[in-house]
Amino acid sequence: MKELLTQPWTHWLVRGCIAVVATIFALGLSAQLKRLLTWAFDRAEARIEKRAHALGLRGIASISGPAVATLLDTIAGLLRSVLMAVIFYAWLVLVAYLLDDSHEYAWLILNPLEKSMGKVGAALTHFLPDLVIIVLIVAFGRVIQSMIRAFTKGIALGRVTAFGLDAAVATPTHRLLSFFLWVSMIILAAPYLPGSESKAFQAVSVMLGLLVSLGSSSLMSNLIGGLTLTYSRAYRIGYRVRIGEHLGDVVLLGAITTRLRTIKDEELILPNGFVLSSVIKNYSRHAPTTGVQANAQITIGYDVSYVVVEALLVKAALATSGIAAEPTPYVLQLELHDYFVRYEVCAYTRLPNELHLIEANLRRRVQDLFFEAGIEICTPAVMALRDGNEPMMPAVYKKNPSEHFDEETAAEVQKGLDRSFRVRVDSSPD
Repeated sequence: MKELLTQPWTHWLVRGCIAVVATIFALGLSAQLKRLLTWAFDRAEARIEKRAHALGLRGIASISGPAVATLLDTIAGLLRSVLMAVIFYAWLVLVAYLLDDSHEYAWLILNPLEKSMGKVGAALTHFLPDLVIIVLIVAFGRVIQSMIRAFTKGIALGRVTAFGLDAAVATPTHRLLSFFLWVSMIILAAPYLPGSESKAFQAVSVMLGLLVSLGSSSLMSNLIGGLTLTYSRAYRIGYRVRIGEHLGDVVLLGAITTRLRTIKDEELILPNGFVLSSVIKNYSRHAPTTGVQANAQITIGYDVSYVVVEALLVKAALATSGIAAEPTPYVLQLELHDYFVRYEVCAYTRLPNELHLIEANLRRRVQDLFFEAGIEICTPAVMALRDGNEPMMPAVYKKNPSEHFDEETAAEVQKGLDRSFRVRVDSSPD
């Protein structure tokens, strides 16, 4: 047996068997590698989806699911290629080592790897001080991030009221401070990253700077507008507002745009820079407390006493659904025209998002009550000629002018009543 083992061909047979076994093992491992990686990445994708559902991000998961699957498949393909290269390289070194007593070919194959690993080791050693600085920057940023989280949580719970902040600005404040924090960390850490001094890195930096400088004017205008609108509390989501000529309910107050839903269910997307430069009418700010006013205007001739008109207008307001009894509706005389008086009834409601419907119903009630009272709302233009009849005024003043005017005025009114006037009614004053 000893003599058999000392034979040269025995050593070559053993080495050949080991090489054959290694080859079979490498081929089998390569064949199973794709199945193992597919199984592992499928489990990873399922865990990511389960985690997203647990966090309440189902909508985001449904949208980003195909993208995540594609990314994982790409990573799996790259990892499979790398592992196949490693298996082939290890098999090649083993076979070269077994089939060559001098091991010259094995060291020839290992020499490039040794040099590459030496360079990698030297690069890592040179990078260690920069890595320490990057780790310190990240650790410091995480500490500040925790402080920001505590600060914004205090705002949301009402514990922090500095600078007039309230719970409504807690979320945008957290996002804003976090954004500026991580941007600052990236700027601080960029010089310590590997390849930061390369021409490619510098070219990317120049391109990004150019893009920012070209689009910064409008972008910064909208961003500043969004910040101003958020912290000035000009309006909130759900408020009924008028921005310039646009009337609607605020659907979204974003960093760059504001979305309005009009009374015709149209969605308007307004840049925050435009919003900030426009006049903003907020109908919902004081609606829960004092209410917002619903208005309706009407013109009535001088032959109807303002006492009757104002009483009917107040009655119409109180009969309108959505109008509050307190504060009491009131009436203004806006204009004493040549042929009519312009009245405006003002009533309070606490339903600002239904203001257009309430005002429409108020106009309907005004028509109903005035028609029931026999008062014509359509006021004609009246032109008096010298040979006409009596002047146009309420009948109560014509019976006995002295009861309503002083002596001088009553005498003038009586003279007008004694004169002969002929009145012609026309649709225009011409």
